Amino acid sequence: MEHIPVLLNEVVTSFKGIKGKWIVDSTLGRGGHFFELLKTHNLLVGIDADIESINFVKKELEKKNFEHKDSLYIKNNKKVLLIKGNFADLDALLLSYGIKGKDVGGILADLGISMHQIKSSGRGFSFLRPEEPLDMRIDTQAHKYTASDLLSFLSKKELVSLFKNLADVEKASILAERIVNYRKKKRIRTVGDFLKALKMPQKKPLGLKRHPATKIFMALRIAVNKEHLNLESFLYKAGSFVKEGTILDVITFHSLEEETVKRIVEKLGFRFKTYAPSPEELLKNKSARSAKLFVIKK
Repeated sequence: MEHIPVLLNEVVTSFKGIKGKWIVDSTLGRGGHFFELLKTHNLLVGIDADIESINFVKKELEKKNFEHKDSLYIKNNKKVLLIKGNFADLDALLLSYGIKGKDVGGILADLGISMHQIKSSGRGFSFLRPEEPLDMRIDTQAHKYTASDLLSFLSKKELVSLFKNLADVEKASILAERIVNYRKKKRIRTVGDFLKALKMPQKKPLGLKRHPATKIFMALRIAVNKEHLNLESFLYKAGSFVKEGTILDVITFHSLEEETVKRIVEKLGFRFKTYAPSPEELLKNKSARSAKLFVIKK
C-alpha cells in the first residue's frame, strides 16, 4: 500500500513564497511531501533516521536523472542534500554541511509513521503482522533496545506509566499485569506474542472504530524511539531557525504531539495557525483523520 502524504496542499502553500533558501524535510519518509516540494523549489534537504527511507529516495532521484556526489544530488538548477540522522539533531546535521539559519527558508516535520514502515519494514509496527518480531525501532543502527526488550525488563509500574503518559491507554494497569504474567512463562518476541499477552485479537472486533491495541502499540513505539523526547529537542532546535524568519510546519497525529508543539511554540513566543484535512482528503485517505498541521512563524 502506497503511503499518501497528508495535508500536502497545505504544506506546499505554506512554503510557496520561499525563494533562494533551503527547504528542509526533516522526516523524509518515502518522500511524499519532499518530491512535491521539489517541483517548485530548487534547494531541498531530506533528513531521516531510517536508512531505508534515505536509500529509497536516493533511488528515486537517480531515476529522475539527478547526478550525485556523496550526499548531494544535482540536476540543472536543483540541489538536493540527503542526510541520515535524527531530526532532534537538526542544527548539528545542517551545520555539518555548512547550512546556517540564514540559509533556511522552511522546515517540515511530519510526525506520522510511514505506511511502508507499517506494512513492509518487518519491524512489528502493526498488530496485523503477528509473525513479525516486536522490534519497532525506526533507526536500527542508533537504538539498542527493541520493543521486545522493553516489555522484558520494565516493571509493572514502569509499564503503567509508559502506557498512560505516552498514549493515555485505558486499563493500563490491567494490561501491564497481563504482560508481566505472560512473560513469566514466555518472552514476548513477536507481534503475535504481544497480542496474546494483552489478550487481544489480531483483527479489529466488529462495532469498534479502531483496534483496541492501537494506543498501546503507539505508546510502545514512542518509548522505543524516544519520540516524545526527540520532538521536544527538535522543536527547540527548529525554533532557532524560526527566529531568523524560517517557516516551520509540523504535522501531528495525536494529542501528546499536539500538546508538546503548542507548549513549546508558545513558550518560544511564536505565532501559529492550524489546519485539518479537508473532507475531500479524508475521503481519499482515512489515515489523515487525526492529522493536524501547525504552520509556525516568528
